[in-house]
Amino acid sequence: HPVQVRPDKAVSEPVDSGYAAGSLQLPRQESSEGRAGITGGPALNSSFSSSSSFSNSFGQLSQGSTDDHIEEDFFCEESRQFWYTVKGSSSEVKIYFHFVTALKAAFPNDPLAKNNRVLKLIKYVFGIKGDKRDEVKVGNFVLLLGWFGPFRADAQGCCVCLAQIQLLIEGSTTRV
Repeated sequence: HPVQVRPDKAVSEPVDSGYAAGSLQLPRQESSEGRAGITGGPALNSSFSSSSSFSNSFGQLSQGSTDDHIEEDFFCEESRQFWYTVKGSSSEVKIYFHFVTALKAAFPNDPLAKNNRVLKLIKYVFGIKGDKRDEVKVGNFVLLLGWFGPFRADAQGCCVCLAQIQLLIEGSTTRV
């Protein structure tokens, strides 16, 4: 069991991380007031309107979504537009090769769009090996958006999501 660290002592107790075993699902979110004690999962440090609505929306996606549900789950218009520029046979599944091609076209001046370490982490979140023919599911794209931010350009024309991924990689003690 993980160890809970408290100001006065450390105790070996089970800690609920908020993650479901063996799946890529969002952790339970903290309240807007912040952590109240040791309970709850890690918070998303983002500007999204409601973390609980994201969690509820993701649940709908994982149960088989419709185009109407998808429209509500992208957080911003730019991320939705990006998803629909990626070639694919449906609105729920795209091909990884086409995803990367659209990424490079949407952010031509962003070196992170071509960065192998960033793309490797994206593949991990998508649950794929990165073969050109691998399928990217909309639910995994929304998961990426929830963790790292929108697919929209910042003031320098770089993707906000990719910049957040790079920050995580740079701060990581594990080599990606």
